[in-house]
Amino acid sequence: MPQALIDPLLEAPAKAFADDQNWQGHLTALGITGAHHQQCATEGALWGAIVEQRLLEGVVVVSDGAPAICHRRPCPVLDPCRETSPS
Repeated sequence: MPQALIDPLLEAPAKAFADDQNWQGHLTALGITGAHHQQCATEGALWGAIVEQRLLEGVVVVSDGAPAICHRRPCPVLDPCRETSPS
């Protein structure tokens, strides 16, 4: 997501929402209207909540060492919310 869309999320006083409708309204009010950017904001918020609540402490990720399926960097498959072209 472009930094211009991330900054309002960080600066907004509201950090908890009763339901999806309120969250979507919040994103729209902040000017985050594109489906891709809304998805990225939502995934980031969910990840932040998981980290904040320490739900993954002690979790171990095991990899089989298989190579990534992407041959370019940044990899939109492995990091779909990273902007790879100007908006």
